[in-house]
Amino acid sequence: MENKWGIDLEREHNCQCPRCARKGRDRSKNNLRVYGGDLGAHCWACQWTIPSAAHREAMGWDENDEDDEEEYVSTREKITPEENEKIKSYTSTDGKGYRGISTATNNFFGVRYEYDQETGEPIRQYVPTTVGGELSGYRTRRFPKDFSGPIGQVGKECDMVFQFRFKTHTGTCIISGGETKALATYQMLYENQKQRGKLEYETTAVVCSTLGESGAHKQVQAQYEFFSQFKKIIICMDEDEAGQAAVEQLVKVLPKGKAWIMRMRFKDADDYVKAGKQQEFIQDFLKAKKYVPHGVTASTDIQEQMREYLSMPRITLPKYLHKLQAKLRGGLPNCIFNILSASGTGKSTHVDAIILHWIMNEDRKVGIIPMETSAGEYGVNLLSSYAEVKINLFETVEQRLEFVDSEDSLRLQQELFMDADGNPRFYILDAEAETLQERVEYMIVSLGCRIIAIDPLQDVFDMLGEDEQARFMGWMKGWMKKGVLFANVNHARKNGSGAKANSKGAELSEEDMMGSSTIFKSGGVNLIMMRNKDAESEEERNTTIMKLSKARGVGDTGMVGKYYYEMEKHKLWDLDDWNAQRTHTF
Repeated sequence: MENKWGIDLEREHNCQCPRCARKGRDRSKNNLRVYGGDLGAHCWACQWTIPSAAHREAMGWDENDEDDEEEYVSTREKITPEENEKIKSYTSTDGKGYRGISTATNNFFGVRYEYDQETGEPIRQYVPTTVGGELSGYRTRRFPKDFSGPIGQVGKECDMVFQFRFKTHTGTCIISGGETKALATYQMLYENQKQRGKLEYETTAVVCSTLGESGAHKQVQAQYEFFSQFKKIIICMDEDEAGQAAVEQLVKVLPKGKAWIMRMRFKDADDYVKAGKQQEFIQDFLKAKKYVPHGVTASTDIQEQMREYLSMPRITLPKYLHKLQAKLRGGLPNCIFNILSASGTGKSTHVDAIILHWIMNEDRKVGIIPMETSAGEYGVNLLSSYAEVKINLFETVEQRLEFVDSEDSLRLQQELFMDADGNPRFYILDAEAETLQERVEYMIVSLGCRIIAIDPLQDVFDMLGEDEQARFMGWMKGWMKKGVLFANVNHARKNGSGAKANSKGAELSEEDMMGSSTIFKSGGVNLIMMRNKDAESEEERNTTIMKLSKARGVGDTGMVGKYYYEMEKHKLWDLDDWNAQRTHTF
C-alpha cells in the first residue's frame, strides 16, 4: 500500500522508522514495528505511531496530508499542557459504558476516550500516567485489540497508575493487574461503600503498574515510600499463570507484614462487572488472606490441612505383624520408618516380607536400594517369600534353575514383577553413595515411587561425616513431607566390652543405631528387632523379639510380640500364631 511514509502497512514486518531516519538514526532499519492488516505501526525507539486505518478513517484524516500526523499527539517526552489540551479536544471521560465503567469513575481518575466520528462509539482509551503526582503522559489502548502507542512518559520512572489520587492514605490499597481492572475494582468497592452509607470513611485505594503484571514488582519497589503509608496492601492479580507469578514477585518488595493475597472466582476484576457479580467480588475481597512466607502456615488456614492429614491412609503391614499394626492404630503414617537390628540377625528377611506386602497390596510404587545384594539376589529373596520356598536351600544349580523356570514359578514371577497392566511393580536401584540422592529423586519424580527402602542405611553413611548425615536426613524429611515414605534398615553399634553381644539377643535402644543421632531422631516410627542367633533351642534361635521405641502421633510404644521364621518356606509368623497352628496340626 503506497502512502506518504512509503511503508507497506498490510504486511507484518520491521522496517526503518521515518522519524528516526530524519534525525540520522535507525541505521539498522528495524525500529518500526508494522503490525500488518493496516493495524498501524509503532517505533520503540522514538515512540512515533502510525494509527491504524480504522483510527485514521474515524478521525477523517487523509493519509497523504503531511499535516495529519501532527494532529495525533505522539511524544516520548513528558507531555506538555498544550499537548494535553489537544488530546482533550478530541476525547472525553464518557466511556459510553465501556466494560461497565461509569463516567463518574473515569472522571475521578482522568481516564479519557476517543470516539468513532460516525458511530460515536469509543475506539481508544487514554489512561493518565504521572511522575511525582504530575501528569506525564497517557497509556493508550485501541478497541478491541488494535495496537496504540503510549503518549509521553509512561515507563518505569512513573508513579503507579492512579497513585496521584491517593497521595495521603492510611487504610487499604489494592494492587490490580491492569488499568481497566483497577477501574472496575475501585468502582465496585466505592459503590458497595456508598450503599452501606460509609462514604465518610476513606475509600479503598486502587493502583496498578505501567509495566504490566510481569514488571509490576520493579515499579512497586521504586514506590516503597508510597506503599509504606498503608496498613494493608492487597495484591489482586489475574487468576492465571502470569498473574500468580506476579504475586510471588510483589510480596518480596512490599513493606513487611502488610501484604495480603486476594483470590478471585473469575479471571479478573472487570469480569465481575460484565457478569453483574459485584457482590461476589466484595465477598472475595473480604476473604483476602494475609501473606505469610513459604513454609509458614497461619492458624486461620490450618483446619483444612488438619483434615488432609487425618484423611491420609495408613500404610499397612504384613498379616504376621498384626500386633504391630494394631499398636500403630492401623499401620504406618507417612514418615521415616527406621528398623534397627544387630548385623546378621535376620532383619532383612523381615524387611523383605514388609516390602513384599507393600508391592502386592499398597497402591504405591516401591523403590528399593539393597546396598548389600544385587538385583538378582534381591529378586530371588522376594520370590522365595512370595512362593514360600527358600530357593537358596536347593543344593545344586540345576535344582535352583529348575524351580525358577517351572510353570508355577513363572506364573508367580509374573504376578510379583508385573501388575495387571504390564507395568513394573517396583524398581531396584544400584547406586553409589555420591549419586544416591540424585538417583532416588529420579525414582520419585520420574518413576512415581512413593516408598523408598534403603537396606542398610549405614552403607550410605559410611562415607559421610556427621554433618553430611544430618543433611541427608533433612533431605529425606523434605521428601517425606511431599508424600514419600522412607524405610531405613539400620545396623547396631558393637557392644562394649563385657556386655552381652547384640547377636546373642542383647536388648537394644534407639541410641544403638550406628551413625548420626539424627537418624533415630528423624524417625516417625522406630522399630527394634532382637534375636539370639546362637541359642540352643531352634525355636529361640529363629525367633525375633520386636520393640516399638517411637511412634510419632500415636505414642504407644513398647514390646510388640515375638516372630518365628520358618526356614524351609522362608516364611515369617507371629509366634503365638505359629504355635497355635502347630497345635491344631494332626
